[in-house]
Order: sequence, then structure tokens, then C-alpha cells
Amino acid sequence: MTGALQLFAGVDRMERFADIGRADREMVLRFTGLMTLAGALSLPRGLMYLSTAHGDAELAATRAAITAAMESFAADGGRAALRAT
Repeated sequence: MTGALQLFAGVDRMERFADIGRADREMVLRFTGLMTLAGALSLPRGLMYLSTAHGDAELAATRAAITAAMESFAADGGRAALRAT
């Protein structure tokens, strides 16, 4: 079994397909870059896949990476962490 998660940034609601055009692509790229630095891979456009092949350890690592990315992003939009690479 597989599922997908799409990350969006810069909008508070996605109700229609047309709302995708309002998402801030640069913010999504920065956030996915921060996730990669923290150890969780995502497609640059913000698409993530999850399957039953992922166990508890992978889920915990992904959760930790997303949390770290969110904290860095909240601090300064992730700019400092990405500049350091």
C-alpha cells in the first residue's frame, strides 16, 4: 500500500485545483531543501510518498526531519540553514 503527501506553502487553503497556482513554489523548494538536510527526501515540488515498506524507524526519522525543517523555516524561512550548505 502506498500513499502520497503534497506540501504547499504560502496559502492557508487549497479547495480547488486552481488554488495550486497561489502556492509559493520558492517556499516549497526551501522547505524541501531543509527536509533533505535533515535526512528526509522529498521531490523538490513537495511530493512525498509513504508505503508499507516504511517501518517505525523510517517514520520516526521522517517526522524528526519534518520537525527540524519546520523549526528552521519558522526561524528565518530556512535561509540560514540553506546558506550554510
